[in-house]
Amino acid sequence: KQKVRHSPAEDGECTACHSPHGSAEKALLKKKTPALCYQCHDDEVSKQKVRHSPAEDGECTACHNPHGSAEKALLKKKAPGLCYECHSKEDVVATKPHRKAGEADCTACHDPHKSANKGLLADGWETKLRELEGK
Repeated sequence: KQKVRHSPAEDGECTACHSPHGSAEKALLKKKTPALCYQCHDDEVSKQKVRHSPAEDGECTACHNPHGSAEKALLKKKAPGLCYECHSKEDVVATKPHRKAGEADCTACHDPHKSANKGLLADGWETKLRELEGK
């Protein structure tokens, strides 16, 4: 069940994103992503020096379901499962900071879209890492 709904879909405003009589874009979208998404959502990605490649490449639907989801932020899956679709779990847990992370939510330490910090580290990641390590 979709407990999180994208407001245009929930409100039946299909034409906010779709052109019902034809479009050059797939799924009868009015524009390509991310231009379509940026009609309502702020473009925070281009303003930072470190960008997650799907966000930088405008592939919003690689991680988000545009209509609804059982997960927060319209995610297709809960992290870290979603992250492991592209990032190898074996490679991630082999690095020292991740050894004790287990199945923790990656977004506790990493921003999934953009960051001013290398490795897409979010503000406050040091505190979260100490918590995971039990320090």
